[in-house]
Amino acid sequence: MNYGMIGYVVPHTLYPGGYYCVPDLRVPFISIAAQKNFIAVYHMGLYINEPLMEWFIAGL
Repeated sequence: MNYGMIGYVVPHTLYPGGYYCVPDLRVPFISIAAQKNFIAVYHMGLYINEPLMEWFIAGL
């Protein structure tokens, strides 16, 4: 749970570099939140961190 939402992250075992600003944090991937009239899905963009995006595409 992060920011009051269910969140899924990329663990350090798969991507040891961590979050680009704070390497100790795991990389956020997707979050799901229940709002008053809808359910929100927040997909964290991988375009911010070029090495992470290349790693993600190579694993597909």
